[in-house]
Amino acid sequence: MEIIENQAWRYYLSDDQSELRGSVFVGKWMLFPSNIQSAEEMCRYAIENSIVVQAKHSLEPRNGSYLCCFYMNIYDYDRHEGFIKAFLGKNYIPRTQSGRYYNIAYKLDAETYMGMYGNNYKGLMHLVDFIDLDTGQWSDLFIKKKEKYHLLYTINTLSHQYIMPGFPEYASLKNVLFKHGKTQRLRSGDVFNYSYVEKMLTKKGITYKQVADRMDVSEGTVRKWLSGKSRPCVWYVFALATYYGLDSTMMIKNEMANE
Repeated sequence: MEIIENQAWRYYLSDDQSELRGSVFVGKWMLFPSNIQSAEEMCRYAIENSIVVQAKHSLEPRNGSYLCCFYMNIYDYDRHEGFIKAFLGKNYIPRTQSGRYYNIAYKLDAETYMGMYGNNYKGLMHLVDFIDLDTGQWSDLFIKKKEKYHLLYTINTLSHQYIMPGFPEYASLKNVLFKHGKTQRLRSGDVFNYSYVEKMLTKKGITYKQVADRMDVSEGTVRKWLSGKSRPCVWYVFALATYYGLDSTMMIKNEMANE
């Protein structure tokens, strides 16, 4: 375990950080202990027992609490389960006076970078998605919804991480899209290739109804997304393509190149 410290944070790192490096889908579970000794104990425990590969805590309290962050990929469901079960077992997750577990949140780094804080912030994932907050018993609700959550998280992450103002049909040099976990700067004249996505989903045997059921929308809405007639359709279509493993290099075409 390596410990690195700056003026604001103390980081606890495992030897291998590869699962987090370069991913836009990284986020953290957050806890707010009242003293720095508890913060240190939780972070050390998480790393020493391979529950996460990276943790950190603030060095100064804010409103009487320290902030602890435990990092993992939003799609790493084994990590989520292991973290929650281990921290429940250690009584690290606080309870209210009535004995109910606090509904702690998981937050994407993309949301942090965009300044999404405060009382109006609603995280993508919470403890209640995994357990009954009153009894602490594991719930199968998350497992049943996992596939749907996976796609919704992809859409949410992409829309936070890479903003296309107005979702223009034609891209400019200021626009970026997700490409194999990295940004892809688009050229003037680049167009999102809706027809390719629709064609490849059909080739994979994925129907409009399957997508509609997964997204809780009508088949007509999915058709609008894939035709490019519904905005902000580009994020939904790109997320669909990313989710179903299509080649992102084929999702962009340049009309000027054909002139």
